Amino acid sequence: SNSNKTLGVRFDGGYALGATKLLYTTEYARQSEYADGAGSIDADYGYAMLGLDLGGVQYKFNYELLGGDGVYGFATPLATLHAFNGWADKFLATPKDGIKDAFVSVGGAWLGTNLLVVYHQYSSDNLGYRYGTEWNAQAARKTGKLLTLTAKYAAYNGDTNALNQAGNPALTRDIDKFWLQADVQF
Repeated sequence: SNSNKTLGVRFDGGYALGATKLLYTTEYARQSEYADGAGSIDADYGYAMLGLDLGGVQYKFNYELLGGDGVYGFATPLATLHAFNGWADKFLATPKDGIKDAFVSVGGAWLGTNLLVVYHQYSSDNLGYRYGTEWNAQAARKTGKLLTLTAKYAAYNGDTNALNQAGNPALTRDIDKFWLQADVQF
């Protein structure tokens, strides 16, 4: 009953404006039932990013939509879910009302350390109520040829509106997460 097909397009690039570079991405996909999939499988996906690279620091304004109609939310069963819609992992499955994620990010290198800060505002596609907000911060530094050390932090602040509308208490709970990670390449 979960069998579905997804067809989409992506346009991505950049344009040099002297020392500044304009960055842009847009994506659209349509998901529908396939083979013996349920007739309720019907959702859109959209993403748009506009950014600037100023001397190696990137400023990006992003908007992502995982559509939902109250019955079915755009499914991403093969996705690396932690990388999208915030590191607090509140949206590992798309709610049936969908997700609208408006977020800004600033990232760049400073003294050999890659830094990234992201702020998300989440709301539903269906009915337009708020889920909450989230801050993400990351610092990663390569030490030598083999080792990269990373520290990550996520702070999600849930909105009680999510419980009233979606009936999902997990989305209303605030959460803070912190990671220390060591990656070895050889």
